[in-house]
Amino acid sequence: MRFRTIALIGIISLAAFLRFYLLDTIPPALYPDEAMNGVNALRALERSDFRVFYPDNNGREGLFIDIQALSVQIFGPSAWALRAVAALAGTLTVLVFFFLAREIGLLLYGKKGQDAQHRGGIKEENSPFAALFTEGSGRAELFAILATFLLAVSFWHVTFSRIGFRAILLPLLASAAFFFLLRGLRTSRPGDFFASGFALGLSLSTYIASRVMPVLFFPFFLWDILGKRRNRTVFRWLLLSAGFIIAVFPLAGYFTAHPQDFLGRAGDVSIFSADDPIRALAESTGKTLLMFHVAGDGNWRHNVAGAPMLDPLTGLFFFLGLAIAVVSIIRKIKLAPRVPAALLFILLWLSAGLLPEITTSEGIPHALRALNAIPPVMLLSALGATWLIWDAGRVRFPKAVTGAAIVTALMLTAIFNFHQYFLVWAGNPNVQGAFRADLAEIADYLNAHADGKRYVIVNEGGVLIDDVPMAAATVKYLTVDNPDIIYLTPDRVRDIEPEFDHTIIIPTQPPSQDLEAALRATFPSLERHEESGVAFYRL
Repeated sequence: MRFRTIALIGIISLAAFLRFYLLDTIPPALYPDEAMNGVNALRALERSDFRVFYPDNNGREGLFIDIQALSVQIFGPSAWALRAVAALAGTLTVLVFFFLAREIGLLLYGKKGQDAQHRGGIKEENSPFAALFTEGSGRAELFAILATFLLAVSFWHVTFSRIGFRAILLPLLASAAFFFLLRGLRTSRPGDFFASGFALGLSLSTYIASRVMPVLFFPFFLWDILGKRRNRTVFRWLLLSAGFIIAVFPLAGYFTAHPQDFLGRAGDVSIFSADDPIRALAESTGKTLLMFHVAGDGNWRHNVAGAPMLDPLTGLFFFLGLAIAVVSIIRKIKLAPRVPAALLFILLWLSAGLLPEITTSEGIPHALRALNAIPPVMLLSALGATWLIWDAGRVRFPKAVTGAAIVTALMLTAIFNFHQYFLVWAGNPNVQGAFRADLAEIADYLNAHADGKRYVIVNEGGVLIDDVPMAAATVKYLTVDNPDIIYLTPDRVRDIEPEFDHTIIIPTQPPSQDLEAALRATFPSLERHEESGVAFYRL
């Protein structure tokens, strides 16, 4: 117990450090999708209009945005205020995930004390690492610690824990829902079933990829109803259903009144809208399977473009764990009670987590859409790591040597991912463009020049927000949605009402010849300037 507590505190502290360190400068600037959350948060605070669903920007569930509004209220409108919510959610995910991993570890390896009879056990001796291998900790505890550590240092999870996207809530609530369910099935505590249903229902208010989650509960229901007394089984699942209905009711009510918002952009990027859906599915599946070890997300906003989503050691552990799980299920090898069922659950969760990515045809592999696959990936990685430690070799190493090797390997993994994120990724100039640093510079310039009339010409494409493309969201949020700043599209330059010597016109992209010609034809006295990297016009 003491070792577990110390290890957990250390891992959570490391997770928090990796998610909050330099959060005010890394990532840079503010991507328009993040900024649109901020604009909605500002308006929700101003109008006391908090929503369960925000239809702007292809539609977004409102839970994350409403929490961001609270952060903006406390800390003020900044990129940090939006991203701190994601960082906190990512840190809490690591904590909740530990308790889930421990429940799964108990299913895989049995209760404490059973490890003492495990053949090939490690030689007894006094060492700082003894707690890793004693029956007081056992393989279940080691499995949970390894899984949690790998999640804490994962480049994939750290990246999205530092971006203000709502999807980061999904691994948190999914882990909570499964933890309470598994603990409830183990202990028969009624409150766990209600909490599991509530977390499940709340997960549907995070990201569209969450909609596959309820399907994963159905096998548990069948297993429970076939193996327990019907009256007690029905009651516990009624409690779970009650928690689910309470949590999902506001969002369900919204979609009932606005059915057109239910699918949002999902239909546009679905493989079923492709010319050849079967070929699109095959290509998407192939790229998804290769993203762990060969070629990951190519978007600099999500990854070191093209790099595998898993670091070398985690990738090795994941490959071993996946092989162990598949072989164990196919051959029905019962290494411990209920092992095939526990492994089948992890594989089902992995499949469900990857399904939203596999069934889309845009930007594959896409690390954001597959975010719910991270927890089962780490569970399988921990399975592979635990097998290496306990079962791989016949040679019995001293605990001190084995423990030191484990700690060294994990520390090297942490260092690798730290270097990959804070030095390789953050130091690459492509990241500035991926987060639209140019728009943040425009916002800074407008904040510094508040005198006179200020016009922003959004001369680029994108989803329309307030009748202008989405790029305007970054400028809007970072200028606190200032109503004195007027946003126009290039075809509306004649709407500019000049106040000579006090009018600034800033295009969001370098102006085309047509746009500049239209401006000069309308305002012959137009003068082009550049200051602090921002190109603008004065009258």
